[in-house]
Amino acid sequence: MGRLTNEEKARRAAEAQANAGLGPLGAIPKLNPACTTRTSSPPKSESPSRTRDQAQSVENPFKLNAVKFHHMALCTPPVRGYDMTQLRQEGLTIPKAVEELYNKLKATPVGGIPLQLKDKFVDDANTPRKSREVPQESEYTTEDVPLPLTAEKLRDFKERVDFFVDEAQYNMATDAYERQWGHTIAGFLREFTIWSYEHGQRCRVRNIENCSIAPFEIRPVIVGGIAIRLGDGDESASVSTSNTASSRLKTTAITKMIDWTVGLVLSREDMGIIEDWYRKCLNHPLWASLSQSNSYRDALCIDIEIKRVADPDPRVQLSVWAQAGFNKRLAHGWDFTMPAPAIVIDQHIWTGYLFFGVPGDPQDPEDQGSLIMLGPMHFGTTADNRGIWQIIQKVHVLMTWAGTDYRKWFDENVIKTAKLATRPYVEEDSSRAGEHSG
Repeated sequence: MGRLTNEEKARRAAEAQANAGLGPLGAIPKLNPACTTRTSSPPKSESPSRTRDQAQSVENPFKLNAVKFHHMALCTPPVRGYDMTQLRQEGLTIPKAVEELYNKLKATPVGGIPLQLKDKFVDDANTPRKSREVPQESEYTTEDVPLPLTAEKLRDFKERVDFFVDEAQYNMATDAYERQWGHTIAGFLREFTIWSYEHGQRCRVRNIENCSIAPFEIRPVIVGGIAIRLGDGDESASVSTSNTASSRLKTTAITKMIDWTVGLVLSREDMGIIEDWYRKCLNHPLWASLSQSNSYRDALCIDIEIKRVADPDPRVQLSVWAQAGFNKRLAHGWDFTMPAPAIVIDQHIWTGYLFFGVPGDPQDPEDQGSLIMLGPMHFGTTADNRGIWQIIQKVHVLMTWAGTDYRKWFDENVIKTAKLATRPYVEEDSSRAGEHSG
């Protein structure tokens, strides 16, 4: 073959680029901005997926993402949402521990900024490098600051609060993902764990977004062959039940994960008691943790779910997690009327709830009780100074509760159980043992 001419080389190069989809010679492919780039979905197979068909069949467990909050009332244990007015109108008994914590949260001042910081805000507003708006008079609280901080530490804390407000506003402006919001929120919450550590009410913030509910026995279930059918939109989602003999035997276990939690920091003495408890109950999965998950052995007490958008409903995730906690307390004979606080964080907005157990009908041996989700309570917003200081007041109430009231409950229930523990009877069932360890 003879040497190619320049014209022939150019023609072949143009053909190669055209075949590769690169356009004419010298053309640069158009790139999408990094913030909008999405990976393309793989081509769908022409033949239907056997697994996908089974998951969508009403004869099999329903789609978990289709579960809405009102479906929680159909679970075992059932969860029902009430505000305080509705609870009192229904004549339902409100445990003393729940009412006390609720009243403390509601009593925090609306204008949450400490008056002692007024001069600091003025100074910052007059500094070009830290130019900020001065809060209105109504945004300050005239009450004594309930925060365990000296005047100097309060001013230092104010600097970090300003940083968290800037971070939250940046997350909002850039449409940040949930994990970025979680990074900002965790840093904010750890400020309170420093206070609690200094005052002997030691708590820690935990990321548990990959912790599933375990063991299997404490997962809430939907009984009676219930299937969730989806229509064109959320409003058309419906629940159907079947009352045949076969369907009444069907149960669908539900598990959900939440993002963050606050737990107690236990002493070495407490951990020694608990580790001895674990050794006595080595092969019994129910006794392998202090909470709803075997992944962490911490005493978890404040649940947090972060959402960039409110879909799926974060109340469902928190409800399922609280149901498992209720089952855990019930199995050990622990008092289940102690509240389980939960926080939903939807971008800037913080909303609080209190879960607590209601005893079942003593005349019905199958009625093990139910759960009440008390709320919502508006905690505040990280969008402005007034809102974030409202959050600070309420989170401090919860942290103080964790180190005092919940700590007392923990000693009287969990530590007492651990001290009196003997090796429980465990059935020798190889199939179930494999299920637990899987």
